[in-house]
Amino acid sequence: MEATFYKADKSDRLLEAAASKNPAAAHGFGATATTLAAIDERLPRSVLRCAFTACIKPGSNWELSEKEVATRYIRYQKRVQAAVNSELAWLANDGPEPGWPTFLPKAVRLRKGLRMPGGQAQQAAPASKQARPIERIDDNAAALWLHGSQGIFDVVKRPWLRDITRAYCSWTAEANGAGQDAYEEVDHPPREWNGAFFDLLAHCLPGFGQEEIDELVLAPITSLPDRSFFDVISEFLQSVDSVYFNNGGMHDTVAINVRSALVQRLMRSSGWRRLGGTRSASIEMHLGPAIAALLFNNYLFNQPPKCYLLTLGVDRLDPFLPVLKVLVEGGPSHFVAVMTLNLVEVAPKSSHLPFIVAAAMAWLKSYPDDTFFWIDHDIGRRVCVLIEGIWRVEPALLDSKQAVRLGVDRLLAALVSLGVVEARRLEETLR
Repeated sequence: MEATFYKADKSDRLLEAAASKNPAAAHGFGATATTLAAIDERLPRSVLRCAFTACIKPGSNWELSEKEVATRYIRYQKRVQAAVNSELAWLANDGPEPGWPTFLPKAVRLRKGLRMPGGQAQQAAPASKQARPIERIDDNAAALWLHGSQGIFDVVKRPWLRDITRAYCSWTAEANGAGQDAYEEVDHPPREWNGAFFDLLAHCLPGFGQEEIDELVLAPITSLPDRSFFDVISEFLQSVDSVYFNNGGMHDTVAINVRSALVQRLMRSSGWRRLGGTRSASIEMHLGPAIAALLFNNYLFNQPPKCYLLTLGVDRLDPFLPVLKVLVEGGPSHFVAVMTLNLVEVAPKSSHLPFIVAAAMAWLKSYPDDTFFWIDHDIGRRVCVLIEGIWRVEPALLDSKQAVRLGVDRLLAALVSLGVVEARRLEETLR
């Protein structure tokens, strides 16, 4: 059956469309990838490899002569056609499986401008002295193709997907500034590619051992400069959570270890250190989405932040609470408080009570007399409503003999003195 398919030259046209300099066919791939896999599981691989080869395009340089431009384009066409021929030979069982094309290093440009306190200014090399690459990576086109394959992101059925992450993990990290100083800002990072690649990487986690997770996932991401790190984890973590909470085969230990490593890296950033105890309710535009994702929230500007876990997801939240406790206590702020309450308000449980009290006590330590925090921003009322709601379901939790009762009493007493009406009512009810 497969031989008939290939002899009909349908695969020739398919791969040649994928190998076109124009990535328009990528939009059709998103609709047909599942169908192609049903015909032959090898077809999506061949399509992607041809498409990625076509994304390695001749470098542009206005100083080149017309002859040199034509020579480069002919060389490009020959390389792409050779890739198509290799794939056709493999599909016809007449040759070995080709490897994934190598992406040349992407030139990383750093933004100039004001440095944050503690940063050091670096003088960038003049553009005229920088060597112009013979070839360049059209990462936006590659992102279109990888995004189009999301419908077949089933690494149990298609373990070859992990080969993509292995092939392009280093390139992706370098393109986002891996190894640069923490205060550096990468100009024009591969945002579209990041979205597709880190989504695939999250789907591949269930098939990796801890050593490979450390090497391919955590080490590259945590080596990014602060701003790049914030942008990457805000997308990556939501994909990780989608795999984990939708029963995508990810073990609890993997999901917790990944989040813990990212929490530790974020807490080393200068933006996080400046946030703790600040009186402002605003948040830096890159840091905000990263913190929100760590606390299972979506945060978009001009829109209210919202927890993206549903009730069934919150039922699996308990193993993450120790990691979240480290984060919440390590940087008490208006923003962290709102994200935390958004999370626990989805479906409050008795097991959440010690975490809620510990978080509120950390906020009380940083904002002991700040009515703007506790009353104007509604933090005090929301904390009291949570505690009362959990207590009414399980009154024994706040018996006088329970250890958490002492913390609740201290918290309520402080909130009463600040003028939180709900705290006085709850205090009287518990008596």
